Amino acid sequence: MAIIKLARHLETKTGVKVFAYEADAKADVPYIVYQINDQSEKLAVNGGVIQTDYLIELDVYTKTFKESEALKEKIINALLDFERPVTSIKCDTDKEDGFIFLTIELEFFV
Repeated sequence: MAIIKLARHLETKTGVKVFAYEADAKADVPYIVYQINDQSEKLAVNGGVIQTDYLIELDVYTKTFKESEALKEKIINALLDFERPVTSIKCDTDKEDGFIFLTIELEFFV
């Protein structure tokens, strides 16, 4: 549920469509595709789960570097404004298949 809330939050704050794992074939650029790279639970002494940690990758597709940088700023601001604490954000930009490809890795917990 936290991942769905994150996707909706990003769509609301950035105005960009967010897809899980793969974009629609006819998706208009810009768009964001997310995937869960890791999910782990922290257990209490009595064996109950006390926290779930997520490592999420956001792949952001834009047409220009300028558009990529503007969207990166919106995404980072949205992550900092998310209802759950985001504990790490890492960004990398590349050019791929005619798109500017921005990868954002983030960690948060519930």
